[in-house]
Amino acid sequence: MKSIVKPFVVLALLMLASCSVKPVFEQEVAFDDLIWNRFNIIEMDLPVEDADALYDVQVSFVHTDVYPSDHIAMNITFYFPNGGMRSRDYEFRLQDDKMQWVGEKSGELYSNIFPVNLGMRFPETGITRVRIENKMTKFNMAGIASVGLVVETTPAKR
Repeated sequence: MKSIVKPFVVLALLMLASCSVKPVFEQEVAFDDLIWNRFNIIEMDLPVEDADALYDVQVSFVHTDVYPSDHIAMNITFYFPNGGMRSRDYEFRLQDDKMQWVGEKSGELYSNIFPVNLGMRFPETGITRVRIENKMTKFNMAGIASVGLVVETTPAKR
């Protein structure tokens, strides 16, 4: 009986390991003073090597419980190598209906990953410039540790 269980466990572990998706791009900007100024626009260069692939584009947002709002509003713009662009405003909820933080807590920080565009296709290979802008009305938003971008290839089945 033990000889049957052991290969099954190994196979199950391999299947679980293969389900985790490694990002093709991941970058964050940390704020040492825990303040994201309204006009501190974040820009990143996203290298796209396969224009035929589908990508899940997500934004990471890490904050403390000092953060003064239940949401974060931002604009995310993609500038493609061919001169085209795609821009949209987003509002991500940071608290549930009971006013509890929804992010994963680690020490004093709450980490969130929010979908921006799942199954996105880039029009061509090359460097796509990504711009993330704080759209909150307050000039200095306190309690923000970092903002970042995570891009993964879209899993074959959803």
